[in-house]
Amino acid sequence: MQAGIIFSPVLFKSNISKNLFTKESLEPVGMIAVIGFQFFMFSSGVKSDVNMLKSLGRKVWSIGFLSVFLPLLLGFGALKMTTGRETLFFVNFAAATSYSITSFPVIVTLLTDLKLLNSELGRLGLSTAQVSDVFSLFLIFFLSVLKVMSQEMYSRENIFIIAGFIVFVAGILKPALHSLVKKLRNGMPLKDVYIYLIMSLFLGSVFLSHYYGQSAIFAPYIIGLAVPSGPPLGSALVEKFEVVSGLFLPLFVTTCGMRLDLLETKYTAEISIPAAVSIVVITLSKFLVCFVSHSYFWELPKSNAAAFALVMCSRGVVELAFYTFLSDQQVINHGLINFLHTLTTIFFFPLIL
Repeated sequence: MQAGIIFSPVLFKSNISKNLFTKESLEPVGMIAVIGFQFFMFSSGVKSDVNMLKSLGRKVWSIGFLSVFLPLLLGFGALKMTTGRETLFFVNFAAATSYSITSFPVIVTLLTDLKLLNSELGRLGLSTAQVSDVFSLFLIFFLSVLKVMSQEMYSRENIFIIAGFIVFVAGILKPALHSLVKKLRNGMPLKDVYIYLIMSLFLGSVFLSHYYGQSAIFAPYIIGLAVPSGPPLGSALVEKFEVVSGLFLPLFVTTCGMRLDLLETKYTAEISIPAAVSIVVITLSKFLVCFVSHSYFWELPKSNAAAFALVMCSRGVVELAFYTFLSDQQVINHGLINFLHTLTTIFFFPLIL
């Protein structure tokens, strides 16, 4: 991210930056970077143990639900009060959703970097983040449906495609892969054709997302969730794909940093006030939900509860990708995207670390 900011118009003058990195030269780099991020999301989905959700108690599900939907409702209300009446419902809802969601891959990466993954705090964070991630995926699906319905050339076919994709993954692909894993554990050899088939499904989900104008961020993640984690199949896929994501994911973060243009972007009151108010409301409400619930239900020390709440409020590469997608689709304007990128880079990363 810092490398991207260095080469952005923030430190270089706009004309120098545009001459060094033209649109034509950045297109191949951006495409490779996005592919690396999609491999990262797929690998993160494969690593996630969906069966773990069945063993979680009501307390964890309640906290996961409240940590997503309470900030969303309060943030959406703050946006409605601070924006003009002409602002579309979809625009306000997309902006509130982009800052209310909790990304399980980001939480896992952060806990791993802080060496808290096997601690009591880490286990609580993983379980709560996994539940929050389920509700975040539901919000993203709902947002995709709203996006299709808000288009002038509204087509029911796009909604049926989105719903059909989820039904196919949950009702056909997931049971088929579980059946395959049972056979593999009974001694059947793991052939390369199985790996190639899953890779084809992963690439096919990316193609369908682009073709129907949806985010190609979360379709690979959903495909990854259908793959049973651990050996023999999940471990083999992670071993093959993690090399690609580890190589190109930093490039994706760099390209997000290069999008920042703080010098030419005009932060008018119409943009900055609603964004700042909604972000403060959403962050404080998420922090209080996580802090109060864990200090009350699990009787954690206040310092541990505060650390857990900060982890749950963290922003990472998934959120950066979501902001970028909303900007590319012209759902929210470029000035707001710059504001969110700046806040994520300058404020939240140092706060967590």
